[in-house]
Amino acid sequence: MNGNETVTVTVTNVHTIEKVERFIACFNCAKRILQGTSRNVVHCDWCKHTMRISNCSQYVCAKLVLHVKGQQIYLTAFQDVLSNVIKGDFARFSEVEIAEMLLLLENLTVVYNANSQVVKELKAAC
Repeated sequence: MNGNETVTVTVTNVHTIEKVERFIACFNCAKRILQGTSRNVVHCDWCKHTMRISNCSQYVCAKLVLHVKGQQIYLTAFQDVLSNVIKGDFARFSEVEIAEMLLLLENLTVVYNANSQVVKELKAAC
């Protein structure tokens, strides 16, 4: 299996949500800032830039568990994918509300990278 192989599955719903978390992303490279957000200034371990927290964007990701053919599959869905099935301003939703919205979706088609387990596409039946 090469690193870019995608898998498409159809499930009736999301089995469980391991967690929903918020994170800030680097203003320069858009990667997740790994250090805590208790200071006014953060340093990106990826691109080595240092910046004000207020210049960073906030994002949400969810760790989903799907049941496929009797097995559990653990996947990560980032905000760009989640916004296809959750409409609205993510900053206004709590982590619990986002989890509830995901759990109530039905007849999902999920496309994910088999190597990284990151969801590339998420669609729910209307």
